[in-house]
Amino acid sequence: GLEGTKPAKEFTRFERGQFKSMFCRRKVFWDTITRLVVVGYTSESAIDKVYSVYGYDSCVTTILRMMVKDRKTGGHPALQEGKKIPTNVKKIEDT
Repeated sequence: GLEGTKPAKEFTRFERGQFKSMFCRRKVFWDTITRLVVVGYTSESAIDKVYSVYGYDSCVTTILRMMVKDRKTGGHPALQEGKKIPTNVKKIEDT
């Protein structure tokens, strides 16, 4: 580990679970940013869009909690750009 902390390979099953939930909470943020960048936003403008949706004065933990909650219902409507079209839906030109 760094600066005298325990190396990750020595974590117990319980300790791994604690860190896993922290990374899972962050994943929803990075998935959103990645999706926005793919559709043409810069990383800075994508992050600014997330702040504009959840509040510039909100702390990071609060934003992450709200994003996790929103993800359970399909995500915040203002952050839906770049969502994949389900494979069972035909495009208009396919009909």
